[in-house]
Amino acid sequence: DSILINGKIRHTLPYQTDDVIIRRASTVFIEVRNIQSTVVIHFDPLTSRIYIKLHPSFFNQVRGLCGTFNYVTKDDFLTPNNVIETNLVTFANAYLASSCSIPDQQIDTCFNFPANEHSARTECTNLLKHSIFSSCSPLIIDPTFFITSCIRDLCEDQSTIHRDQVKCSAITALAHACALKGIIIDWMTNKTLASTCQIINYGQCGLTSRADYSECVSECQSFCTDIDLVPSSCVNQCLPGEKDF
Repeated sequence: DSILINGKIRHTLPYQTDDVIIRRASTVFIEVRNIQSTVVIHFDPLTSRIYIKLHPSFFNQVRGLCGTFNYVTKDDFLTPNNVIETNLVTFANAYLASSCSIPDQQIDTCFNFPANEHSARTECTNLLKHSIFSSCSPLIIDPTFFITSCIRDLCEDQSTIHRDQVKCSAITALAHACALKGIIIDWMTNKTLASTCQIINYGQCGLTSRADYSECVSECQSFCTDIDLVPSSCVNQCLPGEKDF
């Protein structure tokens, strides 16, 4: 593991300052949190997923891409000018850093690459409506968002490794959404789903079999050869990764 801190590369984890701790929470997620553990960020560098957990003290104190954290969804698109935007792209652009320019107009990737749409729709739908998710989806978690995102990304990129990365990201995102609802999906035991993530070595450290992977390992453990400092305030929660053995 290596991280970039103030322009300098650090090659070991955990990394700690007076304010922040960065550690490997599982074989999937890197964790960034403040010392008080009131802000916890989990980032998966392989599939680019990110999850942010805030302490209740931040209620109605945040703005931006994660919403307002006040349990009122209709004002989540609040801009820095206190305008509730209705267009997602315009809302996102309102939070651009001053050093960034507004990107080109967003166009549906399947519109740009219509020849790819049928295969993308078929592959994403077959994977994310697989029977292994039946205890969770669609009754608990609606898979529509995950399927739509998967299709858009597959339409744009046809290289094998990137296609598998897109599909793996969709599978793992849906599985983690189910885990957050208390439903653990052992999708890695399915050859079709597991092979999709094999090309990017998803969740692997010293994995010798798919049975060593779980969608619910304890965050309050050390993994691989990294002897990470588990915070004394660690609250056990499900994270995907290799079982501690």
